[in-house]
Amino acid sequence: MKRGTFVIIPILLIIAACGGAGGSQTQTLNIAYPNTDVVTVNLATITGQVAVSAGDNAGVHGTTTTNVSAWQSTTSSDASSVSITQGTASADVIPNAQNSWDIQLGKGTKLILNHTNTTANTTLNLGGLSLTQLNLTATTGNTTIRYAAANASSGATATLQSGNGNFDLAGLSNSQLSSLSLTTQGGSVQLAFDGGATLAQNMNVSINTQSGDVLLKIPSGIAAKITYNSPSGAVLESDPQYTKTDKITYTVGNYAASDGSRLTIDIRSVVGDLRLAGT
Repeated sequence: MKRGTFVIIPILLIIAACGGAGGSQTQTLNIAYPNTDVVTVNLATITGQVAVSAGDNAGVHGTTTTNVSAWQSTTSSDASSVSITQGTASADVIPNAQNSWDIQLGKGTKLILNHTNTTANTTLNLGGLSLTQLNLTATTGNTTIRYAAANASSGATATLQSGNGNFDLAGLSNSQLSSLSLTTQGGSVQLAFDGGATLAQNMNVSINTQSGDVLLKIPSGIAAKITYNSPSGAVLESDPQYTKTDKITYTVGNYAASDGSRLTIDIRSVVGDLRLAGT
């Protein structure tokens, strides 16, 4: 009898301390942009699903929904930035836990978007925004980025880093990026430069990976040069539109003779393979 009592009580205490999932609670976001030339939006997430898109109303709007009370988001703003942060729980594993963010960023204001993430899967629909910088760091969460419409800020930059999360980017001809840097340990990288027949400006892309595979989709009308350095990886696919110019270099779109905007991609991989696909 006493043994049963002493066994049951600690178990009940552990369950109470973990604070398991309960009913979903939704917080509504309605945050005005600070009165400054460039607004920095900071997002910090741990787990769940995150969606960001362009909105017609100025400021940051949307909802955050979770069934774990400790994960409810907090917001803050100052003279130049808006921050939204997911709360933390003491338990590492919470059965049936859910967390989802649906955030709209108002068009017409120059923005810097910073996202610090652990395992949440993120979808960024950035077309139509005036995005000057995109900075994203994740541990294992997968990231999908789309530019269905043109970015309103030319010369933008993007820096994406992940441990084992995958990157899937498309519509990059609309991105107005002058530089794109991706670093990953084991996650795959897929880049599609669709969205426009040509680039509005030169774009430099740097991809560094340990074991993640890389897939590139480049329209034949874009003048591009791809350099692939890998001691153990291999080029598993090369569409006929690509020309191999030396041991590690491929071109497309009559790169050597082009006098328009150019795309240069430098890939450094340990064992990750490369595919050069058509569109």
